Amino acid sequence: MSLLLLATALARKPEPPRPPPPDFWSAEGLEAAVTGVLASIERQSGRTFTTRPRVELASPEVFGRVLTEEERLILDVLMRDTPEALRKPAAQAGVVPGFLGKYAVFDDTLFLCRGEIEAAAAKLGVDPVALAEPVLVHELVHALHDQQVDLVQQLRAVPDLDGFHANQSTAEGLATWVTERVADELGFREQVTVLEGLQGWKDGALVEKEAYPVWASYGLGRTSIAAHFEAGGFDQVWKVAITPPNWSRGVFDPRLAFTPRPPPSRDWSALLVGSERKLTDADWIVSTSLLGDYDLVGEAIVGGNEPELRAVASHLRDAWHLVGTLPDRDGEIRVLQFAEQRWALAYLDLLQAQHTANAARQSVPGVSEVDISFTDWDRVPADRAVLRESRIAGAPGVYTERHAAWVVRGDTVVVVVAGRFRPGLRLQWTVEEVFSRLGSATPSP
Repeated sequence: MSLLLLATALARKPEPPRPPPPDFWSAEGLEAAVTGVLASIERQSGRTFTTRPRVELASPEVFGRVLTEEERLILDVLMRDTPEALRKPAAQAGVVPGFLGKYAVFDDTLFLCRGEIEAAAAKLGVDPVALAEPVLVHELVHALHDQQVDLVQQLRAVPDLDGFHANQSTAEGLATWVTERVADELGFREQVTVLEGLQGWKDGALVEKEAYPVWASYGLGRTSIAAHFEAGGFDQVWKVAITPPNWSRGVFDPRLAFTPRPPPSRDWSALLVGSERKLTDADWIVSTSLLGDYDLVGEAIVGGNEPELRAVASHLRDAWHLVGTLPDRDGEIRVLQFAEQRWALAYLDLLQAQHTANAARQSVPGVSEVDISFTDWDRVPADRAVLRESRIAGAPGVYTERHAAWVVRGDTVVVVVAGRFRPGLRLQWTVEEVFSRLGSATPSP
């Protein structure tokens, strides 16, 4: 009897109090948070980490260095048409507003931006640690991705800006898709939904049209990765993650992810580079690229005529563009060649509808008013030519102007855009220069 009483007393003896969990933002707390999600990430991604990722809080100095290094990498890839001496990224002063976290590919380290996370949490009225959890998982997936394929070398292999968009959508889509699956398993899907809402999309669909570039990477990318999983499981997910599409159409239509884009009809870089000097005779920072779904379909999504654009674009034979910047101005030159002239003319109608809708949506009376006009343009020989001029009112007496010439000759559309300056006769000169180059260039075999 006494033994039984003793055993009961021992069983009821209170346990010593457990030490409180470490502060989430401390080194110990971050390590504990990583430990809590690593196994789930591996289950929900179908891959295992080869080494444990490093996680740190981002100091302004370190984060500035990280962004500058990665911007340099991107500029070197995308600005191949620009002399290296001109490819100088602006020095970053510190953490950029909006960055909640980042996996640094040159450091093999995940950085969390505590101040930005706390600011976003305060705005939303949520616990900052709870908000940090999906950010941590998302960036850890980038680390896992980097362990499966060298992301720096993968980026260096992209052919141009359109290929870059496909690369980014694949990487961000993978991280978003896995994060959602981990959140479902571990019970923090609500926080993930909050973050996706901050990005301007919900349930994979674009909600805020101004957020199109973010949605195209995260939301559209996530939908594309989900489609690959449905088609071929984890094997296909990682096949596309390791070898992403080299054109954005492979993201918009996952069935084409492993189909190489058609070869260009001409050497478009050779044809376009230098024509920007007709807009301003200076050393522009330029890049040439396929004008793909990211731009064409994206503009139609934002402008509200995607079905019509897809119908017209199905008759597009080739489309390329040059994007240029100077410290005080920017410009773009597009060339689109259609199967027949009627589709070239239809494309101009679509452009006018898109720009009209965008101006109406962006104009806020008394805050940021947008004036836009379209006039027939007779400065160059053309089957049809339109001058589009827009002016956005900012501070009292301050306006941002954009001028664009849309010109159809035969089956070809040339678009020349001048931003933040008045081009005057230079718009005409640039259009004539591009058509002259098209006439003298030899098509590729």
